[in-house]
Amino acid sequence: MIKTLLSFMLIILILSSCNSNAINSSERNKIYYDFIHKNKLPVITKVSPFRLKGWISLDNRHLLVSSTFQKSYLISLKSYCTDLKYTDKIILKRSSPSALKAQSDYIIVPGVSIAHGFTEGARTVQDRILNPNLADIRCHIKSIHLLNENQVDKISSLVKNTP
Repeated sequence: MIKTLLSFMLIILILSSCNSNAINSSERNKIYYDFIHKNKLPVITKVSPFRLKGWISLDNRHLLVSSTFQKSYLISLKSYCTDLKYTDKIILKRSSPSALKAQSDYIIVPGVSIAHGFTEGARTVQDRILNPNLADIRCHIKSIHLLNENQVDKISSLVKNTP
């Protein structure tokens, strides 16, 4: 009986110590906010010309995008963007076909299930007909910051190197 109780307490202690090392979304937001201000990253309201070359999700509120002319940008979103961290596809909706603008443009994460609060694997028109609860989540762009190559490497490793 005592061995069982001690084993149970040890398991609880181990699990609680593992959980305390995880960082939550508000701590992660503060890390990015501090990075922006510490490095005095310029706020850009419009990137023109802009052609999306690639992107990496940092979390559900921040992503790095690369464009032609070897330029990279940190995009901060106005609010939490469901499944941005886990999706392999985004759609940029822009008010101008050749520019990216903060405040007016947005990112879409396609095919998020709004009825059940989880992502379905479905991403096609046929899947949407079969499951009408799939919706495209709009994630409005709050700010755009120009990054140099060194800053891209630093911000990419910020959360990875945090307990």
